[in-house]
Amino acid sequence: MLTNTDCTMYRYTERGYERVYIPACFWQDSRGVSLSAGGLVPTDEVLLYIPEEYAPRAPKTPQKDILVRGRCAYTFNNSNASTVSESLRKLTAEFATVTVVSVANKLYGAALRHIKVVAR
Repeated sequence: MLTNTDCTMYRYTERGYERVYIPACFWQDSRGVSLSAGGLVPTDEVLLYIPEEYAPRAPKTPQKDILVRGRCAYTFNNSNASTVSESLRKLTAEFATVTVVSVANKLYGAALRHIKVVAR
């Protein structure tokens, strides 16, 4: 499978967020807008393809898991709910983050087995 970058995922758990590094993936940005009754609405999204060998590191909780392109050394303070919230605010302020919307398991067939992630 063709890869073009690495990424860091902050996976949501009951205790807070854990950092998971994915050393090889294919990251594709998509920019766009759609017309609605209120005007133009941005429809930007990220398509992320994770090779089969890194499937155990894939996002588990859509709407809560967060992605950062490249290696990110930021660590969450998971001491209590307040520190988790503050850590999340700092992460989104300091880095370009996207939130996982859906995860599709494509681990079938003979070739190109992968996990497809859509994030916004």
